[in-house]
This record gives sequence, C-alpha cells and structure tokens, in this order.
Amino acid sequence: MVVDGETAQILDYLECRKFFDSSRGLGRAASWEKSGSNILVKYPGYLTKKYSSSLPSVIRLLRDVPYCYTEKPSAESGDRVQVFFSSSKPCKLSLKRNYGGREEVDIVDGLHGVGSVCDSDPVLEGVKDWPSTEFVLPDLDSGLWICQISDENGKTAEAPLIVKSKNNEELVVVLSFLTWNFYNHWGGRSRYKNFLDTGQPQQRASVGRGRQIISFIIRKFLSEPRREKIKKMLGKKAAEWAYWPISWKRPWVKDFDLNAAPESKILNHLAALEIKVLEWLEREGVNYRCIADVDLENGLADVSSAKGVALLGHSEYWSEKMFKTLERINGLGAWVLNISGNSIYREVCVGQYAASLNNMTFCLSGQNEANLLGVRFNEASYGTAAPYQVKNDRHWIFSGLELENGDWFGTECLIGAPPQTANLQLYSPARPSTLDGRLLGSGASGFEVDTLVDKKNFSLVAKGVQKKGASMVIREASKGRGGVFSASSINFGGSLLVDPACSKILKNVIDKSLGGELHG
Repeated sequence: MVVDGETAQILDYLECRKFFDSSRGLGRAASWEKSGSNILVKYPGYLTKKYSSSLPSVIRLLRDVPYCYTEKPSAESGDRVQVFFSSSKPCKLSLKRNYGGREEVDIVDGLHGVGSVCDSDPVLEGVKDWPSTEFVLPDLDSGLWICQISDENGKTAEAPLIVKSKNNEELVVVLSFLTWNFYNHWGGRSRYKNFLDTGQPQQRASVGRGRQIISFIIRKFLSEPRREKIKKMLGKKAAEWAYWPISWKRPWVKDFDLNAAPESKILNHLAALEIKVLEWLEREGVNYRCIADVDLENGLADVSSAKGVALLGHSEYWSEKMFKTLERINGLGAWVLNISGNSIYREVCVGQYAASLNNMTFCLSGQNEANLLGVRFNEASYGTAAPYQVKNDRHWIFSGLELENGDWFGTECLIGAPPQTANLQLYSPARPSTLDGRLLGSGASGFEVDTLVDKKNFSLVAKGVQKKGASMVIREASKGRGGVFSASSINFGGSLLVDPACSKILKNVIDKSLGGELHG
C-alpha cells in the first residue's frame, strides 16, 4: 500500500498473511482513507487502524472477534486472577471445565473494550495495554480450566488457566504449559514458525528430491543431539528467531481445541490431549492436584508432599531449574510418572512472563534427562503410531491383565485425524493441532516417542511395534529414591479412555507409587 509516497505492507495480525495476496483467499486489498490528518486502514472483518503520523513498514490488523489471555499460567482458589481481553461487542467472562462432569462458572458480564495492536512483534514482549478484568478465583477443583470470553453474537475466545490445590493430594499432575506456549503462534510467531519471515509451513512434498535424500541420510545416521553438537562446534544453529523469547501474555490460537470433548478423536498433542488424561483420572477416582510445569521453577513449593509426580502429553520444554526440582523430589522418594513423549527434550530459560529456547536438546545443558527418565526422544518413528508389544509379562505392571510376551496392547487411541482427513498429508509440527494431516498408523505408541537409553537401571516391559517404537520402561524405587515409569509416547495418554490395557497399566503404576495395593 502506498499513501502519500509511503509504502506499508499490510498483514493479518495472527499469521501475517498478506492482504493483497489473493492466493490466501482474502479477496481484495485492504483500503485506506484520510480522516483529517489521520490515515485509516480498513479491511472487512478486521478492526480499523488509525495512524496520525508516518506509516510503519508493516501494518498488522486484528480480526474483529473476541480475544483473551490470563496474566499467569496458574492460580489457587482465593488468588486474584487478571484476564486481559479485546472485544468490540459486549461480552461475558466465564470459567469452564470440559471434563469430569463439565462445569461452568459465570464470573462477570458486560465487558467491553478493544485492545490496541502494535505493529512490532507481540510474541517477544506480549500484548500490552489491553482492557482487563480482575476477580477472586472461586473455590474450584484443581485442574485445567478454561477462561472463556463470549460476545452477544456467540463468538468466543479461550485461554487455559491451571487451578492449583490448597490441599496435599499425593499425586501431582504437571501440565505442559511451556510446550503449549512454544506452539502458540498467535501474533505471527511460535518456536516452530515465523510467518513474517518464511511464509506458510512448507509441505514435505515441495522440498526438492535431492534435499530430501541428503536430509534422510543425515537423520538416519546422526541423532539430533549429535547433529546439534556438531552445529555448536561449527558455530551454527537454527534460525535466530527460534531463540527469541516467547511471551505467554497474549491470546491463544483456536488450534488448541480447548473446547474439544475428551471422548472425541482429534489430532492434538497439547492441552486437548492432556484433558483426556484428566478425564481418565476423574473416571478412575484418582485424587490429584494440578500445577503448571513452570511452577517447578519455584523449587519444591508445589510438590513437597507428593508421592507421585506425573508429566502429561507432550512435556518437551524444560529449564534446568525445573529439571533439578523433579530430580530432587524423586530423590526424596516420590515416583516420576512420565505419561508423555518427547519428554524433557529442549532446554529453555524462563522469565517472568516469557520463555526462550537455550539449547535445542536438553542433554546439551549439562544435565541428562535420560538419567532420570531412562529414555530419550527418537525421531526415527516421528509421525507414526502403533500398539505396544509385551516384553516382560511377569512384571507387576501387568497385574490384572491376561497378557503374555508378544501380545499387543494399546490398539485403541483417541489421538489421530478424524475420518474426513485420513487421506491428507503428514501432520505439520508447526501447528498445535492440524486438520491438514494425519499420523501414519494408529495406537498408543506414537506421534513422538522416546526409546530406552539407560539399560543398566531401567527394565523394558513393553515396546511399540513400529520401527523405533516407544520404550515402556520402569525403574523400581530403592534406597529412599522413588521409582520411575515412562510410557515414552505422546499417544499413550490418548489411549487411556478407550484401551483397557493402557488404563490398567497406568492404574497399577499410580497405586504402586501412592503405596496402595494392586488389584487383579
């Protein structure tokens, strides 16, 4: 767009799509008009933006829909919670829980106010100067709640809020907030994609054949940790923006599917997956309390009385301080239940309202996640899924199950593409969930998995049947140190509600960690 000799690139605020590019389906170019000494930039369905002086090189417009986010990832009942929002129409704020009986609590009605939108990178420092409302968090069960803003036309915006407990439930469930944040591309950038820098995610089919072959050979013979060590020696690393801070003081994209029903089948490895595990805990009558992973930055404050600490879903991004907290509580006798895949794989630095990537692989931080979990991510089976196969049928983990060595379990799973997308391409890792792809195969061992590294201290009890499938391993408690169980698969949590064997195995592990008896 040229106005009085000045040139500006007009972009969608969310993904930085160009308004003048008809291939994006936006129809026509954005328009501008003079209003006195001001310049008004307009586009149908978006909020008008006013400039009183020279135009910036990039203009970002915000859709005319509700948005919201919370100041902090987690809170206890009785804490004051601040919710920031933007809505051009009157709206209300409510708290919802989409599992364990489905609850909704109205907080405040009659909210109204439009947030200003900067043209610089909102992911770096977060969204500023938005309208907000503050309330005292009511007495709610610990878990993953949803702050929802809804306007008079039925349009909504959602943001996660992890409600902690004031009680001392012995099982602490660690929700993977940092991973969610690194996948959230609201504002045009995530850890995986910079829409302004490189355009839309590249499909594998569009990569040249020669480059595909070279990439295949390198990945086949060199693991990512080794590749990263070589890059570090050569002074090379990923794109600079991949290491920039990513603030959580910004709204969440709809791809997170926070409203998805726990029983639905969905290709999501973040909050929507963890909701399925929370639904299972409710169904099984397990007493638990939730915290955000970033809460472990505070040391033992949130886990001091725990007998078991469970990592859910896709618990990928960890700081060294968080990891040392987990090691310490395990050393004091608490079990670690790794109900996750690609676990503790990338090292980050955590600030007050943001986190940034520090090392592409956690083992380059000077700490070794495999010493605690027994396993490490293996990209050889990336994007595939399959059942597990029993490797040690005499282990107590299979108590109450009529399984023998060689038998398969974990054939059912709620993580996968719906039927109407079954023939499309492999899922895109640049998005929190995707309807433009699928997993290859199905089962509890999948999406991203970890394989056994510490063979001396961990026993292999089951193995994903695909190539380099998930290693289900266990290290017994001994000498005051708690035990460790690793399912080693993102998909495992998606099988708990529908696969009896996976359900029974995890129940056995929880009963063991909390000091209960195993029931056949």
